[in-house]
Amino acid sequence: MVLERHRCEIGPDTLRAGRHVVVDHEPTARQNCGPIVAAQARADTEGELEVLELGHVLTGGATGRASDDDIVTYISAGLGVQDAAAAWSVYQQAEAQGVGRSVDWPALPLPGFRPAPA
Repeated sequence: MVLERHRCEIGPDTLRAGRHVVVDHEPTARQNCGPIVAAQARADTEGELEVLELGHVLTGGATGRASDDDIVTYISAGLGVQDAAAAWSVYQQAEAQGVGRSVDWPALPLPGFRPAPA
């Protein structure tokens, strides 16, 4: 998923229907995740949206669901380090198998590349 402030796949009302929203990295999500940005814009009238990091929930630092009736929305935007780790694994496997080819980098502008709107 590419995070863009103007994309809103989940409406603010849907996010607010749950107990809270869980994300990979709270500061990034609050600044760049469209559904969270839209919900925060309504915070003056509807209160602050509770956003938790998945790591805190998994380590017990924050509570995900307090009961079977709780609804929690998870928005996974991922972290750049996850992409880098996956790419490194693919690279190592390709190198071990003797497949692939070298590419001059950076080969910009890339066809179809468009910067995100400001």
